[in-house]
Amino acid sequence: MVGLQEGDPKRYVVMPHAALPGLVDGLGEVEVVLSDSSKRQETTQGYTVLLQAGRQRLNGAQAEQLVRHLPDPKAVSQRRQRQNILVEGLIEQVKDPSGIAVIPGLVNQLNTVVETNLSRSEQLSLAAAIIASPEPARISRLPLADRAGEQTLRQIEAGASLPLWPQL
Repeated sequence: MVGLQEGDPKRYVVMPHAALPGLVDGLGEVEVVLSDSSKRQETTQGYTVLLQAGRQRLNGAQAEQLVRHLPDPKAVSQRRQRQNILVEGLIEQVKDPSGIAVIPGLVNQLNTVVETNLSRSEQLSLAAAIIASPEPARISRLPLADRAGEQTLRQIEAGASLPLWPQL
């Protein structure tokens, strides 16, 4: 990523949105509670959003709908809230006994679609830490500049304060 100091981050995982359905389906359905219903046919990107408000279990395709849906270009914060809801649900699914059993195979499956410099044992250790932690996971994001045209990678937002992520 452009704008990071040399050598940062030390460890990383980059998961393309196309990997999300496999992650969710690999864990089994993920439970979320949605405050609003969403219905939209997205013709330019070729997907449909049809989600109801309330508690529900989403499969991989529905989870992708949830995190990609952006009815208003100015509603990015609402999409981030939905992404956080999904991440929290995924963490709970990982902690569930049915989720724990599939983690080793899921790590193998996802390694074909994610970019990371973590070894398999480090990935499994992180999953074990999530499972063992009594504290809820903390979700943070790098401050990224708006997408420019057709670019696939985004730069760190100009003037972002350092450090960009919590230091241990």
